[in-house]
Order: sequence, then structure tokens, then C-alpha cells
Amino acid sequence: MILHHNKNNSKPAPSFKVPAWIPVTIKLLEKAFPKLALKLALKIFFRPIPFKTPPKELKWQRKASVKTLCADGLPFTVYRWNKKGKKILLVHGWSGRGTQFYKLIKKLLEKGYQPIAIDAPGHGRFPSKFTDLVKFIQAIEVTSASYGPFYAMVGHSLGGVAIANAAHGKVHALKLVIIASPARISYTVRDFCVRIGASSTTQTALYKKLEQLYGTKIHQYSLAEVVKGLSMPGLIIHDTDDEDVSYAEAIEIHNHWPGSRLHTTSGLGHRRVLRDKAVIKRILRFLDKNPELKSLTDQQIRYLIPKRKQDDSNPNS
Repeated sequence: MILHHNKNNSKPAPSFKVPAWIPVTIKLLEKAFPKLALKLALKIFFRPIPFKTPPKELKWQRKASVKTLCADGLPFTVYRWNKKGKKILLVHGWSGRGTQFYKLIKKLLEKGYQPIAIDAPGHGRFPSKFTDLVKFIQAIEVTSASYGPFYAMVGHSLGGVAIANAAHGKVHALKLVIIASPARISYTVRDFCVRIGASSTTQTALYKKLEQLYGTKIHQYSLAEVVKGLSMPGLIIHDTDDEDVSYAEAIEIHNHWPGSRLHTTSGLGHRRVLRDKAVIKRILRFLDKNPELKSLTDQQIRYLIPKRKQDDSNPNS
């Protein structure tokens, strides 16, 4: 475990502020129409917020080779910078964008890597009223079919959960970097309900509804469970001041993943960690370790990490 402090004294803020009308409405509905409260909670849970893309990121979108692919009927965008070098897949979190990794992308290019990023289904150029973790995983699988295998995958927040599930299933990668990701689906539901002002009754009903939608084994999608079956090395990065995902969840993930290293930061929060110089240096050092792996061909990577059987990798089977 390594700890480095951010010199910026400003307190990290949550990724987004919940509009005041949502908690008020949820509480009113819970008293009179609990089923409508659950319906509203589900609608908010599955709908990403389409944040505006900053100019710095637009610049990197214009520099990329852009392609549209589809996952289970939903279109999504793939960005690729460079056509040579070991391929690094970058996967953003909920309501995020592939170009949020722009500072890491710049350094990867300088080191001769081939960065590939996605705007997951329901995000970026193709906003949607519904998307979920499964769509993220499917998008990674489709991207891998066109661009894989990957030397490494890097995931932020929900993206970290998605790349681990993909690596446990159909997608080949030699290394994983997990940044600010939640340990368990149940924790995500709990934290979501707290933020929207929902009661424990609505929280329980929401989780049961998710079990109905995805099968009673939904907990097997949880990162702390998935990493138990991973053989590749992993780097976990998490900030002690993360307002979205508790640092304790990173420790839980680390404790369940024998091949992982935990890099701890302080004062960066949930999003700023992606742009921190020391964090980027740590990621590059992790990727550069074991230089003999860089000489492996795509065919050799596929051979080293064979695909799991569908019934072994699908929590719903």
C-alpha cells in the first residue's frame, strides 16, 4: 500500500449533486405510493446523466480514430489513438466518458502504447434512458472482438467492475487497473438510495427488483467476488477522500485479489484521481513491469489467458 497526498487543499466533491426535488419526491411517494417510489428510483438508477464534454476532452476525441459498434442493439463509440503498440483498453464509469482518461492517454502514447477507449452504451454520442453494468460488459466484449486481445485494461468506478467481469469471462488481458471502483453491488444500491433520500424499505425493494431482472446470483457481478477468480496481476487505486465510493471497498477488493497491489491517495476524490500525475506514473510503472510480456503476440496472449466457458463466466447461468 502506497499513500501519496494531493497538494490541492480543496475538498473533493461527489461526482454529481442530486437535484433537491428527487429526495423530496421519493419521500412523498414512499408515504403514499411506495410502488411509484420504487419505479422512480429504478428510473434514476438506470439512466446516466449526459454531462457536457469539456474542451480538453473534445480535442482528444478529434485526434482519435472513431468507430461505432453495437452491444445488444445499443450503439456505442470506440476511440483509438495510434495503430501500433500494445493495446490498452480504457473504460469510464457511470455518466463518464472515454476521454476522461486524456492525461493517461497522452502518456500512454508517449510510451508507445495503443490506447483504446469507449463511450459505453447510453453514454457520449448515444445517450439513452437505460443502460447498466451488463451493457458495459457486453460493450467490452464487442470491442475485444474487433480490437483485442489487450495488453491491459483500465477501468474507473463502474468501468473497473466491468473490465474485471469481462476479464473473468470472454475478454483476454494480461493486466488490470481498477480505479475508485465499488466492491459490491449491494453497496452501490445502498449508497445510491442514501443519495436520493430513499428509505431502507425502498433500498431492499430495489435490490430485490435487480435480482428479478438479473437473476438471484447478481452478487456474483460484484468486484470483490469476481477478483477471486482472476489470475492476472492487478493494480487497485483509490483515494481516502472519495465521496462516491468508500476507501474501505478498495481494501475489501484487495483482500480478495491475491495478485493485486493497492495504491492509496489522499485529497483527490473520485474523479480528480484520473488526472493526477503521481497516479498516472504509478499506472505506467505497473504497465511497464515485466517487459518480457510486451514481446508477446496477440495469439500468445490468447493462449496464456484462455476464454472461460460461457456457463462459468455468466452469473445468470
